[in-house]
Amino acid sequence: MGATGMSYSLPSRDLINNSVALAAGGHWLDDMVDVLGYDNDQGICRVIHPILSPIKPTGHIWILKGNLAPGGAVAKITGKEGLHFQGKACVFETKAIETRFILKGPKTVFVLCGMGPVGGPGMPEMLKPTSTIMGVGLGNDVTCLTNGQFSGG
Repeated sequence: MGATGMSYSLPSRDLINNSVALAAGGHWLDDMVDVLGYDNDQGICRVIHPILSPIKPTGHIWILKGNLAPGGAVAKITGKEGLHFQGKACVFETKAIETRFILKGPKTVFVLCGMGPVGGPGMPEMLKPTSTIMGVGLGNDVTCLTNGQFSGG
């Protein structure tokens, strides 16, 4: 659906005022095409859920404070269902988590430190550790915390 579908959905939910003129002339949604199912059809095409009936009660962007992020942080929580996870922490200063550590089993929290832009070089991709966790069948039983990058793979 992308930005076009979302643009169609916003005015019908009273989330945007389309009467404001653009600097280039016209209005933001003047060229929008009413595509069946974007927001006003309960059929199989419905993609954007109503605000009062979301897919989940909370979003995946969280603001962290406390001992995990003393200066505060923005976190994108993905792949983990539920609000709590408790387990024994395994802390790594490298993204090379050995499989023997992953095989420790459920209720493990993998903490990958120094993987953000400062720990570089650049912004390393963190797909390999999580792919290994999923590959050994522990995707729902362990969790991974990092300041590295996840591209959604």
